[in-house]
Amino acid sequence: MRAQNHGFTLVEVMVGLALSLLSMLIIIQLFSVSDARKRVTTGAAEGQQTANVSLYQISRVIRLGGEGLIQARDIWGCPIQAFRSGTQILPAPSAFPAQFANVNQTVRAIPVLIVPAAAGGQGDVIVVIAGNGEIGHAELQAIAPPRATGLTLQRTNGMKNQDLILMTAPGTIANCQIAQVDPTYNGISAPNTLPLGVTGTFYNTTTGLAGGIYNANSVALHLGRAPMFTMYGISTTNNSLEQFDLLNLSGTTTSVIADGVFDMRARYGVVDAAGIGPITWQPPTAAPWNAASLTAGTPAALALVDRIRAIRISMVFRSTEPVADASPPTTYTMFPDDNPVSVSISTAAQLYRYQVYDTVIPLRNLRYVPTPRPS
Repeated sequence: MRAQNHGFTLVEVMVGLALSLLSMLIIIQLFSVSDARKRVTTGAAEGQQTANVSLYQISRVIRLGGEGLIQARDIWGCPIQAFRSGTQILPAPSAFPAQFANVNQTVRAIPVLIVPAAAGGQGDVIVVIAGNGEIGHAELQAIAPPRATGLTLQRTNGMKNQDLILMTAPGTIANCQIAQVDPTYNGISAPNTLPLGVTGTFYNTTTGLAGGIYNANSVALHLGRAPMFTMYGISTTNNSLEQFDLLNLSGTTTSVIADGVFDMRARYGVVDAAGIGPITWQPPTAAPWNAASLTAGTPAALALVDRIRAIRISMVFRSTEPVADASPPTTYTMFPDDNPVSVSISTAAQLYRYQVYDTVIPLRNLRYVPTPRPS
């Protein structure tokens, strides 16, 4: 008697294949869901980390706005001249990079300035001007007319060779000029003489500060060796927060602070005309809080700058990877609690996720402290 043959029938093989394919589809689907959740979680974590870095960097600089300049507050609005090795740096001889295109090439002295984005740009530009001297920031009063090679001052406390100064002419909002202390400076043997570099790689004109508007009443403001004349903006090409050094101390190109920053808007926190709170938030898009009004160099403009107590920044961070979603976001909202700004997201950009972060940065270099409101 022959042994009975054992095996699978065609039906059994087809059923097995079907079950295997179904199992594979389920596993793939689970992996897809898991990967999507991982992307969302990772994107959120990356967004938080980027937000922390970005807001820390920009907050640290904004808090210093006006450092070394606040004692001569009547210079607000003064156009700044800067030359290095005979080359003009300010006013900028050519347009700034695209993300800063809406900033006037004539940069004026002001602690913090918000410039709305250029047409087609993404977000505002924040300009910060601050000194970085190591010892005090009192005015350095001249006691003789400036010479081409230097200044004679009442005192030179805290000055070091190669430090920068901003020379001003009180009583007039005219050109404020950047100059640099010569390496030969010796505060011990010549405590009232401040030699200025004229030849070589120094910040100064070939004629120094002699003549023109500067006289025995001029005042030098100590900026230190690495002052912060900088601006921050968003690159729409790279979706990054970028910085530009207005004095070219760190180069002539922009530097990336953080990637994944999609948008940035800012507002001024101001008190009323009497210097009394509460703070209200004013956008920089219309008078009297637009750039032209704040840098006009008039008593009215000076009074407006004195009322600014803080800067509020709203930043939008975008995930680096697209995330599949049946209901993608079509807008994001900035300043949701006070005159919100709602921005539409293009169809192509809806593949990404967006996180909005908001922070308030107090300006610590103030001339006046708000007085309590009478009860």
